[in-house]
This record gives sequence, C-alpha cells and structure tokens, in this order.
Amino acid sequence: VELVVAAFILYGALVVGGGKMTQAKVRKVFPQCEHRLFDIKDDIKLARQQFKATFTHIGKEFPEHFEALTSEAARFMALNNTVVLSIRCWGRRARRTTAALSVAGLVVLLAMATRRWRVRQ
Repeated sequence: VELVVAAFILYGALVVGGGKMTQAKVRKVFPQCEHRLFDIKDDIKLARQQFKATFTHIGKEFPEHFEALTSEAARFMALNNTVVLSIRCWGRRARRTTAALSVAGLVVLLAMATRRWRVRQ
C-alpha cells in the first residue's frame, strides 16, 4: 500500500502536476545535473488521463485497501510538502545569510582599513 501511495504522490505531483516546469526548476537548483529526472510524454493530457485511470483501477481492484490508500496518501503528501517547503525556505535563508555575512565582512574590512589609515596619519 505504501509503495502504491508513494508512487501516486511522487509521480502525480512531480511529473503529471509539474511536468516540464518541474524539470526546469530542478535544473535551476542543480545546473550540473544533465540526467533527465522525469520522462514526460509530450502529450501531457494523455499522461494525466492514464495516471488517473491507473490509480482508479487500483482502487477498484483492491477496495479493501481504500482507507489505507487514502490515509497514507495524506501522510505522503504532507511529507512531500515538508520537503519541498524546506528546500525553498533553505534557499532563501542561505541567500540572506550569505548576504548578511558579506555585508558584515565588508564592514569589518572597512573598519580595519580606516583604523590603519588613522594610525598612519
């Protein structure tokens, strides 16, 4: 059940939901990565229809797992959202921290240069 739900969340959110836009975002974060992370069909509408049909079929074929599939889907989606949000937040935090440290370093260098200049005069 967990494997089916994980595939549903990851494939659905990243490939069918995000598609080529998701690929572009991943390439921005990992520019050295030339591996094609997701093989997306050119006909995204058909891919979405097949995705829905596949998981609808699983639900109909195994109705005894409906409750587990539903609750695990919610759990995996929450985990996926946590990962996505933490990456996005970390990126902003890293940029701000880097900028703050750069400014602080510049202030220290200017203070040292001013002090040396005053001592020489």
